[in-house]
Amino acid sequence: MTAALVAPSASPPDDAGPDHGARPGLRVVEVPRRSRTGLYAASIVLVLFCSLFLNAGFHTVLVSGQQRLDTLHGQVVAQEKANERLRLLVAGLESPARIVEEAKRNDMVLPAEVRWLSPGPGPGSAIASTSKLVPPPTTSPGVDATNGADGSSELAAGQTPIGGPGASTTVPVAPGGR
Repeated sequence: MTAALVAPSASPPDDAGPDHGARPGLRVVEVPRRSRTGLYAASIVLVLFCSLFLNAGFHTVLVSGQQRLDTLHGQVVAQEKANERLRLLVAGLESPARIVEEAKRNDMVLPAEVRWLSPGPGPGSAIASTSKLVPPPTTSPGVDATNGADGSSELAAGQTPIGGPGASTTVPVAPGGR
């Protein structure tokens, strides 16, 4: 019971079966390519929509920021006006004429003589000096309070004008003092 093994042959046997006739020639059929124009158009519309949406968002942020800046600018203008009113009020309250008037109303008078104390050479010692006060000069229109009509100074020694040139109030200054 030994059977011989036969290797298959490369050609079909003659008795492979009934002849089906000649087969038609085979050929490779190409798949028709789809047009991608619709895909390109859809992507362009999507990019355009996204860019317009982002532009609208940026404009919203810009408008709200500008509104905030306008509000702050209005507050700055209001505070500047209030500051100017307060400066005018302070200038009126600091005016020498008002201070002298308030002093007179409170029964304060200028002394005829002012005694100044300066530190002495030793510890606990002081040097006293006296100066006479000259009443503030009255000015006529066009005449500076510190200089008379002839340009000469009307201030007594030891007095300096308050408020700089054109000031009508004087205050005594200690010799060698500030």
